[in-house]
Amino acid sequence: MKTKFYLSALAVAAIAFSGCNKIDNVINTPESSVIPFSFTAVNSDTKTTNDGVHTNWASTDKVNLFHAEASTSSYVSDGAFTAASAGSSVKFSGTLASSLTADNYDWYAIYPYNVNITTPANTGTKGYVTVGSAAAGSQNQTGNNSKAHIAGEGYPVAGKASNVAKATEPAIAMSLLTSLIEVNVTNGTASPITVTEISFTGTEDIVGTYFIDFVSSPVVYTGSGVSYVSSKATLTVTSGSTIAKDASAKFYLAVKPFTAPSAGTITLSVTTAENGKQTNNKVLASAFSFNAGVVNTLNFTYNKAEEVIATAAFNGKKKEYTTGWSTTGTGLTRSDCVIIGSGENVTSPAFDLTGYSSVSITFTGRRYGTLSGSKATVDASIGGVSQGTINFTATSVGDVPGSIVFTPTGSMTAASIVFTCTNATSAGSTHGAGIGTITITGLKK
Repeated sequence: MKTKFYLSALAVAAIAFSGCNKIDNVINTPESSVIPFSFTAVNSDTKTTNDGVHTNWASTDKVNLFHAEASTSSYVSDGAFTAASAGSSVKFSGTLASSLTADNYDWYAIYPYNVNITTPANTGTKGYVTVGSAAAGSQNQTGNNSKAHIAGEGYPVAGKASNVAKATEPAIAMSLLTSLIEVNVTNGTASPITVTEISFTGTEDIVGTYFIDFVSSPVVYTGSGVSYVSSKATLTVTSGSTIAKDASAKFYLAVKPFTAPSAGTITLSVTTAENGKQTNNKVLASAFSFNAGVVNTLNFTYNKAEEVIATAAFNGKKKEYTTGWSTTGTGLTRSDCVIIGSGENVTSPAFDLTGYSSVSITFTGRRYGTLSGSKATVDASIGGVSQGTINFTATSVGDVPGSIVFTPTGSMTAASIVFTCTNATSAGSTHGAGIGTITITGLKK
C-alpha cells in the first residue's frame, strides 16, 4: 500500500501560460537492537505557508528513523519503523540501535524507507530518494482531475522533533518534500480534446533521484548524478475523458522545490490524442519559488490549430488553377471548377510535409453530367499512395465538400497531391467530376 496525500487548499500562486538504470549501493546494517521504541507521525499544519497537502498513512508504510542527542549532529540510524495502522496521525514501531542515555534527543524520520539512508543529513553517495519520477521516467495519472497518484515513493515526506525528553514518545510532524504542480488545461479549440501527456521544464533539475538533507533549512537536495536527474517532469495521463470546448480539467505532478530566477524560462507542454503537442514558454518577470508542500497552479489554454499549407482555385477562363497546379482535364469547364473525366487528374506542386502530424485536404466538388444517372469518384493520392476517395452521385447536384485527412510517414518530406477521376459514368456522353477550391492544412507535431 502507498502513503496517500490529500490536497486541502490550493496554493497562493498561479502562472498563466497562453536512461540509464541505477542500483543504489548496499551497505551492511548493524545487528538489530532489542530496545523497542515507537513514535507518532503527525500531519504538519503550517498554515503560514498554505501547504495545501496532508498525509494519510497506510498500515504497511515504513520510514527511516534517526536520533541524536539534542542540538548535536551525532546521528544514530535506527533503521526501519513500520506504521501500526492507517490514518493521518499514526504510531510507528521498531527498535533502537542504541540505548538512550542523555536527557533529551532530536528525532528525525523520512519516507520512503531505504536501508541505505544512514543519516538525516544525507549529501553522500548512497541512500537516494526518488522525487517525482526517475529522470527518464514519468508520473502517471488516471483520469482527469485525479489526485490518487500523488502517493508513494516518488512523493517523499520527512520531519523532525527537537529536544524531546528521553522518557517521552516523540511526535514528529511530517511534511511533503516535493512541490506540487496543478496544470489547469482549458480547451480553446472548437472540438473536444483528450489530454494524454503533460510535461513541465524548469530552470534546473527538478525530478530524479536525490540525496536529501532534511536537517538543514531549507532542505538540501543533492542529485545522485547528472544522468539521474532532469529539468523536465513528465506526466502520462491514461483513461482521460474528453474536455469540451471552453471546459477545463486538472492534472498533477510533483517536482523538487526550486526557485526560477527573474527572466528565467519555464516551459509547459500539453499533448492531446486529437491534435498532438502544444508547447508554451513563460519568461518570468520576477523570480518565482516552487516551494515544498505548496500546490502551484499553472493555467494552460490548449488552442493548437491547423496551419494552412496551401490553397488553390480554378480559373475557368484560363482553364488552370493557381500557379503551380495543373490538370489533364480536357472536358467542359466552368468558372469555379474544372471537369475531369475518367483517368484525368488535377495535380498540385510538391509540398514540404516535414513536421506535420496530420494533413487535411478539403475541396469543393460536384458530380457533372448531362443526365441524372451520371456519377463520378475522385481519388486523392499523396506520393502515389491513395489517401481516400470521394463519391459524387446523381444527388450531388450542387457543390459538396470533400474532406480527406492523412498522417504523413516519417519518410515523406515532400509530395504532390493528385486528384484523379476513377469512375465517371453516365447515360449521356458528357460526364465527370468538378473540382473547385482546394485548401490544404496541417497540424505541427
